[in-house]
Amino acid sequence: MKFKSIMTQLCVYISVFILCICVIFCFIATNLSQSALTNSLNESLLKITEQSSAVVAERIKTYYSELTALAQNEIFYDLTLNKEKIITLLKQVKNDEGHLDIMVSDIQGNTFSADNVETNISDRNYFQEALKGNNFVSDPILRNTDKKMIMVFTSPIKNASGNIIGIIAIVRSGHELSDILSKITYAKTGYAYATNKAGTVVGHQDASLVDSFYNTINEAKTDADMQQLADLTRKMMSGQNGTGSYKYKGVIKYLGYSPIEGTEWSIALSAPHEEVFAEINSLTLIMILCSIVLVILGIIAAMILAKGFQKPIKKLVGVSERLAKGDLDIQISLDRKDELGTLANTLLTVSDNMSELLSDIRIASEQVASGAVQISESSEEISQGATEQASSVEELTAAIEEIASQTKLNAENAGKVDTITKESKKVAEIGNEKMKYMLKAMDDINVSSKSISKIIKAI
Repeated sequence: MKFKSIMTQLCVYISVFILCICVIFCFIATNLSQSALTNSLNESLLKITEQSSAVVAERIKTYYSELTALAQNEIFYDLTLNKEKIITLLKQVKNDEGHLDIMVSDIQGNTFSADNVETNISDRNYFQEALKGNNFVSDPILRNTDKKMIMVFTSPIKNASGNIIGIIAIVRSGHELSDILSKITYAKTGYAYATNKAGTVVGHQDASLVDSFYNTINEAKTDADMQQLADLTRKMMSGQNGTGSYKYKGVIKYLGYSPIEGTEWSIALSAPHEEVFAEINSLTLIMILCSIVLVILGIIAAMILAKGFQKPIKKLVGVSERLAKGDLDIQISLDRKDELGTLANTLLTVSDNMSELLSDIRIASEQVASGAVQISESSEEISQGATEQASSVEELTAAIEEIASQTKLNAENAGKVDTITKESKKVAEIGNEKMKYMLKAMDDINVSSKSISKIIKAI
């Protein structure tokens, strides 16, 4: 991107630079804060859940302690003989403690209560657990007599020998646990609930879930959105404690869970993501606003900085334009010790050097003009000499032509001589051959002469 103004460049570049720094800072700060808050959330959820579990366990222990103390009364050693006394005692305790009912059962499950209601509870799990010698609390169940939702806290009755001769039970509202859990909150809408080892809700701020025996595991079989919550519920069912997150009806939630001591239940504390991370959202908004303010301040600072450079630069641009037009008579009043001051001094130096150079050029031009006059006069003399030389050249040309003609004649004679020479060479070669024959003949004659001489001598 090209800009025509330094002020615009500085504003854009500084703004972009500050904006990038702010974006990076916001990103890093948000991630670090979110990570820290997530860790803190997990710790706090787990801690609050464990504390809530302890509160519920303590309430249940209170009922167990009440039952244990009550069961130690000797009138329970003979349930049949002391029935009237027992009913009177049960009524008094019921009214004092606000229980729905208190009942006593023998080992066959035959029961009578403070309200003098007789029934058999041998098929109830709370009865069976108490006969084993355990303190036990039932899930919310429907009472056989009136189909009212109740919870039963049981404890064994032992005789002087320590043998179990029956059970004693406190009947409380089936929403007893829901009432306790409704007081446990997190953030604005976070709430606590409890499930049993089968995944059925036994306590919830929405009592209808308890009344309908809502089961997360069963719901997950037909609702895919419940899978994450079902996985966490399975961990609760196995007695684990920890934290996790799940998405339900498009809302992301965090969950802390912990088992309740002395029961088969687990308590969970659920909180929406938006509420938990509301502080992060506020922090992000604050950082965005701070970034906007910083960008604005950066633009203002850039404008102030640009104006500080703009005035001297305009002066230097004006001086440069005058130099470009050939105006060397310039003055620059720029009292700066930075690069702009150096540039101003350089332009003055250039102006002085160019003035000196033009002066030297003017002097050289005058000298060149004087030399040109002298060259002109010399040219006339050279022209005259050239004319005379041209005449001499014509005479030389005529002589050369004559020499050329003679040379041509000599060439022709040389050709003839060459022909004669070649013929003489042939004749000489023939003479040479004949001379060879003559020498041989003379040798033959000499041999013959010697032979004749020998013959003559012989004769």
